Amino acid sequence: MLEDGTPTARRVIPRWRPLARTPEHETRPLTQVRRSGNLPTGYLDDAISRWSSVQSLENASDVIDAALTFENYAAAREAAQFVLSDSAHPVAGLRSAARQIIGLDHKTPVLAVSHDAEGSKEAIAKKVRQLKERLHDAPRDAITCLEIGRLQSLVGQIKSAGYYVERALLQEPNSRYIIRSAVRFFVHSRDPERALEFIRRSDAVRADPWVQAAEVATSDLVGQTPRWGVRQLRALTSQKHLGIEHSELAAGLATLELKNGSQRRIVAKLLSNSLQNPTENALAQAVWVNEKADIKANTESHIAHMSSAHEARVLAAYESGNGLQGANEAWLWFRDQPLSLAPALAGSYFSGTLLSQYARSLHFLEAASLSHPNHPQIINNKIVGYCYLGKLEAAKKQMELLETFSSDQHYVPFIQAARGLIAFRSKKIAEGRDHYIQAVETTTKAKDFRLTYYACMYWAEQEIFCGAMRPDEARNLIAELDSRFSKAPKSFRRFILQAWKARRTILETFILRELQENLFADVQKNAPSFDLARRALDQDKLVTP
Repeated sequence: MLEDGTPTARRVIPRWRPLARTPEHETRPLTQVRRSGNLPTGYLDDAISRWSSVQSLENASDVIDAALTFENYAAAREAAQFVLSDSAHPVAGLRSAARQIIGLDHKTPVLAVSHDAEGSKEAIAKKVRQLKERLHDAPRDAITCLEIGRLQSLVGQIKSAGYYVERALLQEPNSRYIIRSAVRFFVHSRDPERALEFIRRSDAVRADPWVQAAEVATSDLVGQTPRWGVRQLRALTSQKHLGIEHSELAAGLATLELKNGSQRRIVAKLLSNSLQNPTENALAQAVWVNEKADIKANTESHIAHMSSAHEARVLAAYESGNGLQGANEAWLWFRDQPLSLAPALAGSYFSGTLLSQYARSLHFLEAASLSHPNHPQIINNKIVGYCYLGKLEAAKKQMELLETFSSDQHYVPFIQAARGLIAFRSKKIAEGRDHYIQAVETTTKAKDFRLTYYACMYWAEQEIFCGAMRPDEARNLIAELDSRFSKAPKSFRRFILQAWKARRTILETFILRELQENLFADVQKNAPSFDLARRALDQDKLVTP
């Protein structure tokens, strides 16, 4: 079975993109952070000396940073020209600072995020080799270290990636870009405590709202109270005008206040302020909070006009049941954030459950397998896709992998339902029923009624597909499910009805095309299936909260 995949929890964890594709506003220096650095007076001379010895992007960045701090632009002009040269591969934030040094402009537009694919595993390996060669010549280049870590994360090489991410942090412990990227890595590698450790070691967290936003999200993830970001609560609720640099912090604090049971007006004010000039990440958080708390913050205009707001549009597609929009935006979201599992699972759901485009569903899953090898949810969704495409051998191979997660109670009903699906598709109808009954009983016992409904939906579908009932019985079962699903718990009723509407259309088409003509021969011997399905969906057994 495929569940809808809507996030039960969401935090404003920073995005991780290559520096060249990171929007300029996320790397633009903050005046107050520079002034609080208390750099020694000889820092600029030392930076120029290092630049004179080795002309690298890292050393050029140090010179430009120091020159802006001490307002000695002339000293950094050569370094700025190097950054802007064709051979230097200039990046967004550094390019902006270099242009400021040489007076070309004082404000550059936000860099549009590219959606170019990272490439195959072989292509990524080639990029890593090239970056390691560059690192050999400039071993203190933290940006190169970080990019190696990012690329290795994309192909599941977590241990090696962690080495390069931490190496970057040791070189530049106060770099906003490196800290925020590292937070995303440590969350991905299931070590958010390590992320929080590096955040709190940095000086940047004391004054930089971008880093404070990461601290709020990470602290909440590990169950701790933020130390620095939360201090901005009063300021962010009282100020009338907030810049984009505060949007993620305000959205994160709104989520935290909602979780802690604060007054709705505080949550609403923070959320409204975060939307004055939001990042796409802050916008997605606002859409999620809107749904969870019915705050009614105005997100529609941003969703419609922000080109990079793919996750926000995916969340909106969940609400509207627009499978085509959801699948399209999920792919763009995945291309932007290939380290994230969420867009692939969303795309798999929209493509498979709502659109019945199982080849497209598998495309999402195969792409996500690079950075999430052997993830049980990916394996489960692959089984569904392969079964519906008639590729039973491929489904059985994935089933062997899914069985290895049988000790994890969360995945037990998925394993039971997957067994049932394969059995039905292998024409082992009685065995398929037994497995689906187990899935229904397991989810009901665990009070995971959302999964109970999905298990019943897929079970009933297989009963009809296998020809286990006459056309009139099939239509009666569909009518019964119409009634029962319309009474699903309010918290997930909309998603169940969206999925059922799509599946119902498929079933009605199947009945008209197949049952009336070809499958009467097996009806009598399989007739008890309808009674089994009825008992499984009986309100006495399926008690909804």
